[in-house]
Amino acid sequence: MARLPKKKIVILGGGPGGLSAAWHLTCRPDWNTRYDVVLYQVGWRLGGKIASGRNARHCFRNEEHGLHCWFGFYQNAFRMLRECYAELARIEPGSYWSFDTAFKGADRFVMTEEVGGTLSAWPIHLPPRPGRPGDPDNPEPDSWDVVRRLIHTAYAVLPGRSAAAPALAASALSWFGFLAGLRQDRPAPGTAGIVRTLRALRSGTRQHATGLSELVNGAAQLRDEVRSYFEHLDEHLGDAADHAAADLRRASILSELCLTAAKGIVADGLLFRSMDSIDHLEFSDWLRRHGAAEAAVASNGVRAIYDACFAFKDGDFRRRNLAAGAGLAGAIRLALTYFGYPMYSLRAGIGEAVVAPLYRVLVQRGVQFRFFHKVERLRLGADARRVSAIVFDRQVQLAQDGYDPLIEVPGCAYPCWPTEPKYELIRNGGELRDAGIDLQSHWAPRWRDAQRFELQLGEQDQVVIGMPPAALRPVCEELTQASPAWHRLLVEPGLPSVQTFSAQLWLNADRSELGGPASTWMVSSPEPLDVWADMTPTIREECWPAAQRPRMAAYFVGPLPGDLLRTRPLDPAAPAEALAQARRATVDWLQAYGTVAWPHAAA
Repeated sequence: MARLPKKKIVILGGGPGGLSAAWHLTCRPDWNTRYDVVLYQVGWRLGGKIASGRNARHCFRNEEHGLHCWFGFYQNAFRMLRECYAELARIEPGSYWSFDTAFKGADRFVMTEEVGGTLSAWPIHLPPRPGRPGDPDNPEPDSWDVVRRLIHTAYAVLPGRSAAAPALAASALSWFGFLAGLRQDRPAPGTAGIVRTLRALRSGTRQHATGLSELVNGAAQLRDEVRSYFEHLDEHLGDAADHAAADLRRASILSELCLTAAKGIVADGLLFRSMDSIDHLEFSDWLRRHGAAEAAVASNGVRAIYDACFAFKDGDFRRRNLAAGAGLAGAIRLALTYFGYPMYSLRAGIGEAVVAPLYRVLVQRGVQFRFFHKVERLRLGADARRVSAIVFDRQVQLAQDGYDPLIEVPGCAYPCWPTEPKYELIRNGGELRDAGIDLQSHWAPRWRDAQRFELQLGEQDQVVIGMPPAALRPVCEELTQASPAWHRLLVEPGLPSVQTFSAQLWLNADRSELGGPASTWMVSSPEPLDVWADMTPTIREECWPAAQRPRMAAYFVGPLPGDLLRTRPLDPAAPAEALAQARRATVDWLQAYGTVAWPHAAA
């Protein structure tokens, strides 16, 4: 019996989406007898938003496309990467990379908030939980368990018998006694009704599903009682120290948010359906809809959720824009349902610790990579129902067959990506370098050696689009005209994108000398650089002379207002102006807040 021809699967884009698609397509043992997988990438480097490279002109320092961490709920991503490390170790015994060499867990971080015109630190500790992200037997918590954890967390943050307790009114002490009794299932006299409802919320037992209104009312009543408790505490705080007042306010905010989320999950039927069902609502509006106090909605505890995913319309931090289901699910996973640590920072550049290992294993499996291929247009077939051809601009002509994108860095135990292509492998590469053309930039002028070609696809061939919507708009005109769904995605209303910028500092003093926070991570810091971290471990793999070796590396990231791909898609001056805008914003931030981050830096 004749063997059927293999199906061609074309992947456009080598960012996390494209690489994940290639990984899972090739996990089946017989995949290469059924189809060919070819990935096309603009420029010389994989990774997309998580690309990084080593700059040979500056001591092979690591330069990122942004500040990145992996959260402890990244179950699928960590499982894929841990499998990749194991396979790489089989291919290359003694391979450097493993979960422990690539990542370091973090359970403490600091939020900043403005109080009385000054910035103060809000330390957060999320203790390690059982398991490690990516373990195949990690349980997936359901909504009932989530509500129970929210209730428990709301209790856990209550101040209880703090330094201010002796001055509390009798009613406040009585209410705290009730809460303590609820923790221990020993209700105080006269509270049996609410205790019964709250036990249902705590336990999440499905036998109470029919009493939905009772559960909703019970959750709302609990929040009102807890508010009253905090009001009593505040009234009797008197001349207590400022830090006691700050602790009280922060505990009140966290309790308010937990109990509002619990009430909203029950009220909106999210015990029985996906959180996606509320994505038509904006997250802050959803909190208000369920009665959250405005102080809690406006707090940095909520803003940190927006900061984590740059959820601001057109990069303007005054215009929050986050789908309610995505925001709620993300916040719950980040704070309550992680495995191991809530956050994991990279011990090296993400390009060399994540992207390069995936690339090396995929090459070994048989995936074909075509670098220097810029997608120009997707063409539809006569029926306007499938992509029949892809128009590429082959950006350069190679001096030889094939292109090995990785480099060896002196003293480094693993291959890395460079910050610029290997010009020696490109025909007329010296002239290309002198021309200063950035082959990974949308705005770069076309190099004179570029050639356009059209890749024809058979009826059984398939295309995996791993390009973000902003990059797809110029190449999908035929798709958006033929498909209402694609028109909604890319044109009207169009899935929005947020442009960001990052900054990296190499400093000649360490964190303790600068008087910086004890935590590695700072979130919800003043805009626009609203998230930053101490990434000093990356220095050990850089090649600084002893006299110049930095003591600390700090990475910053934040939204950059505007949308250059929409407003100036063909203006070659746009990148330089954006870089100048990012530089001004960074210098202004350091002048305004540098000594808040590092008090001793003023010296």
